[in-house]
Amino acid sequence: MYVLPERNYGVIKNVHFNNIRIQQPRSNTTRSGIICGNNYGTIENCSVESSVIEMLGEVQVGGPNKELCEGLNVYGALTGANFGTIRGCFASGVTFSGDGVSYPIAQDFSKSKLENVYYQAEVESGEIAKSATQFASGEVCSLLNRGVTDGSQYWYQNIDNDAEKKMRFRCRIVRMERYTAAIRGVQRHIPIPNCPIPHLMK
Repeated sequence: MYVLPERNYGVIKNVHFNNIRIQQPRSNTTRSGIICGNNYGTIENCSVESSVIEMLGEVQVGGPNKELCEGLNVYGALTGANFGTIRGCFASGVTFSGDGVSYPIAQDFSKSKLENVYYQAEVESGEIAKSATQFASGEVCSLLNRGVTDGSQYWYQNIDNDAEKKMRFRCRIVRMERYTAAIRGVQRHIPIPNCPIPHLMK
């Protein structure tokens, strides 16, 4: 399950999701992410916050093949699998439930790229796992902007007056709120970046 395309071969840019729940019916092989199922192109300047990816039911395979099929159910906060490039993005407050293997950003492969990408974890680890304190302090925002502070930067964060200390973005883009996507019987909105949809905006 995914909100935008199953497979991205182009560029998905400046799209932000908050409080999204996607529900994937049980399957023996699937990749799911909030943005897309599989990324072969580029995902840039995107974020996913406070969202849930849920597998409905169990994998209907028993015996020695059950573990293999569970391993083929892959979930990522941004995309299930990344074969392309993810750049300047972050994920925070994303939870996974059900069978399968989950990734805080995406399942990555040898020729794929993660550039300046971060996710919120309990503790800092490696280059991309950052703590809630690092997100709230403005450290992750600075990293996403690569230290640029001349007004041309994409990400903004008011750590003094914003009680939630959430990151904001420079241009007015589509922001999807309180939307539950399910594969059965529910229409999916397909937003166009940089064209605001009033009922989906805060």
